[in-house]
Amino acid sequence: MKPGQSSGSDGCRVCWSEAEAVNHFRDIHRQMNLVGLANDEVYVQEYLHGEQYVVTTVSLDGRHVVCEVARTVIEELDGLPVRRYNVSCQSLGADEQEVVSYTLDCLNALGVRHGAANADVRFTGEGPRLIEVNARILGPVLHPDPYFAAFGDSQQHVLAESIEDPASFAARVRQPYAPPQVMGKAFVRCWDSGVLTAVPGLSSVRRLPGFHSVRGLPHVGQPVRKNTLTKGRTGIVYFVHPQEAVVRESLKALNRLEDQGALFRVAAAPATGSSRP
Repeated sequence: MKPGQSSGSDGCRVCWSEAEAVNHFRDIHRQMNLVGLANDEVYVQEYLHGEQYVVTTVSLDGRHVVCEVARTVIEELDGLPVRRYNVSCQSLGADEQEVVSYTLDCLNALGVRHGAANADVRFTGEGPRLIEVNARILGPVLHPDPYFAAFGDSQQHVLAESIEDPASFAARVRQPYAPPQVMGKAFVRCWDSGVLTAVPGLSSVRRLPGFHSVRGLPHVGQPVRKNTLTKGRTGIVYFVHPQEAVVRESLKALNRLEDQGALFRVAAAPATGSSRP
């Protein structure tokens, strides 16, 4: 179940019974969401089992360029889906080719002829099944440098090219998807609430094989809070390497640092207000 309009897994929950679904509906219905809208609609979708992919594209006159195909690792925390990391595909096997073909068919069926889009697709026992399509650049705050290192471009730049240089974009349509390197990205999370006093695990993260960059870390002294949302509020870590196995192992090591509480150090927030005798 999820709001009709929001982002970053806000309001999403996996419900295994009718009672859970009814309770979650009551929890989020008409509540204000992350994009500043009231949850007037709540969607109920079949839970799909299988590997999840993100496919990002740019379209012009109904011709589509695939910018990235990435596998997504999602864990459930008390029913809340938590996106741990994405790993881009360097080549497309039979399953990935089917996912891409299916995604482009979905774009055509939905009338997406121009602009950027990103789709979440799960490869089930019955083949690819669509979770959602967003007719916009993949968000929330993605930085171009690691994309250029892995792909030679980024979705934002391909979108700009489709507007400013349609001939070059048309040439891209004929090129196969074959990025020179693999990119992994993780929206790191702090599992405690309070005031950030240090980021002791950062030095360990920087030494992981394939480390490229980290963006958006909170500053020491800044309030932080535990959350499961994929919004980049406590940083995004990028890895780029020619080998997928290297990227995956580094991402798993990063997750272990998070889960052990070794990445961030947080102190209790000071009490506010004053008391009178």
